[in-house]
Amino acid sequence: MDDINNLVAQLHIDGEKGTIGPTLDALIEKLTNDDDKEKVDIRQKLYDAKVLPQLLLLLNEEPKLQETVSHLIAELAKAEYARVPCVEAGFIPPLVGLMSTDNVHLSIQVCRALGNICYDNDEGRTEVEKNGGLKKLLDVLTSHISNTQTDADKLRMIACGYLLNLTNCNECMQEKAINLDAVSIMKQYLEQCRNDDAVCHMALMTVASLFDSDFGREKISESGISSTVVDLLEPGNEGEEPVLDLLGTLAEYDKIKVQLTKTTLGEKLMKIIESNIDKDDEDSDALVNAAADLVILILTGDDSMDMWYEDGKALVFTSTMQWLHSNNAHLRVAGALAVGNYARNDSHCIKLVEDSVTIFLLNLLRNHGNQDGVTLQHAIFSALKNLAIPAVNKIIMLQTGIIDTVTPFSKTDMSPVQFKLLGLLRMLVDGQEAASIKVGTNKGLIEEVSQWCNNEDHAGVKGESMRLLAWLVRHSRSSDVMKVITKYGGLSHLVAMTTSEHVVMQNEALVALIIIASSILAEAKEPLSECNVIETVTKLLSDEKTLTEIKENTLTLSAKLQEEGTLKTLMQNNSEFITVISELCNSEESKLRELATTVKSLIAT
Repeated sequence: MDDINNLVAQLHIDGEKGTIGPTLDALIEKLTNDDDKEKVDIRQKLYDAKVLPQLLLLLNEEPKLQETVSHLIAELAKAEYARVPCVEAGFIPPLVGLMSTDNVHLSIQVCRALGNICYDNDEGRTEVEKNGGLKKLLDVLTSHISNTQTDADKLRMIACGYLLNLTNCNECMQEKAINLDAVSIMKQYLEQCRNDDAVCHMALMTVASLFDSDFGREKISESGISSTVVDLLEPGNEGEEPVLDLLGTLAEYDKIKVQLTKTTLGEKLMKIIESNIDKDDEDSDALVNAAADLVILILTGDDSMDMWYEDGKALVFTSTMQWLHSNNAHLRVAGALAVGNYARNDSHCIKLVEDSVTIFLLNLLRNHGNQDGVTLQHAIFSALKNLAIPAVNKIIMLQTGIIDTVTPFSKTDMSPVQFKLLGLLRMLVDGQEAASIKVGTNKGLIEEVSQWCNNEDHAGVKGESMRLLAWLVRHSRSSDVMKVITKYGGLSHLVAMTTSEHVVMQNEALVALIIIASSILAEAKEPLSECNVIETVTKLLSDEKTLTEIKENTLTLSAKLQEEGTLKTLMQNNSEFITVISELCNSEESKLRELATTVKSLIAT
């Protein structure tokens, strides 16, 4: 490193621009040619030598020296610790002033220096904007878009990168850039520089950066740039991946989802998948995955999903259905996810079930459910749950043997899978007595569901578990089901469910408990007593926030509980319960008053 020390020392000795130029050139050569560790050491030595004030003065010299100094500052500003000091030393105003030059090579180094200073540095960005640098940068981008001079292509790429660094993760700068027509300029770059991969790639990343904010998303959706990006996607050509990356970002916005479905994107994505699916290399796999993921993302929008369904005739729809039979694991998952998205619409659900998609999904689960793991299981259960919502579908789906196929997966310890499986079972037993009895008498399943009711880490699993127990009681009306639920601790969860923050769940629990109290109270009396059902009932009836319909069902349950001696004794000995009932006997609500009077008379007998 002695030669580096000598060069750094020489900067302080050289005073004439004629002698300092070679020193700067030598340092730049070291910074651009040596290995990364040495570059880090050189930057640190330059910074420690406090050369910034001297370099600043040289920006007033002739263009060649300005270019050399700008180049050195660009290299130095690659180090995070040097960026703010460059701002504080006063480099931003003269560098911004040099952006108006017609000298392509000087402009390249100035843009590099400013871009590196602004990288993840809001102080630098603010100073650039204060000195009019954003407007000058956009002028540079506009004036050089068709420039054919030597290295003009490099300037275009560097200027795009500078705009990216200036705006990335800074909503204020993004909005100012967009208001200065940055989106239109990037659109022009994508259209006119489509054969320059480096420029296109940088422009794509810049558009993604500008898309960060709500303001950016709205303006970009109005710009028509989405169709321009689709035009860049040429299956079989290099450069597909960055285009897919940006399309994935744009497709997060529902307005753009719809715009994309009106282009040739669907056909292009299918071609990308078809041409890469049989290749055995990481790059091809990545393209297949990215294309499939983009399809699924667009299908999450209601309008875009309808357009790519098109009464079951659209290319995207028919292709995604074929994915269910694919040898590719990622496509199998994507196919199941696609079904789940199409099945958000009842008419689609009915048609899909008529076309045997339930059988396809169940075969997929049987053949690959364990091999492909949680992701596939989650996708299939989610799709089946959506399909099971229309009443007409339930009977058809139950005839496929769906319950026997899905219940073994209750052994999973993965909460997302548990959540979807529970929701599926709840939809299948809705209004289906035989299915409710089949599920409700499966002792192993009910034991697991009861345990899942204690899941404090996943509210969805806990809530769905409780609701399934309540629905099994309600839709089976079977004493056998109720006895199994009672045996495996389900009553305590139903009692706890009555105090849920969701009124629907409160009612479901109360209805289930009323049915149990009317059917197997002798078997249920002890567990009900142990889980403090009387205290819970009292709390519901005394709380002013409890809705009238909940109080009515609670009083109905209270009346049913009177039929068993132990529980009746507990009620008679609970002074707070007696007081609440007496107060409700004077309620202004006639039905509440009537029910409370009935309960009071039962207690007295």
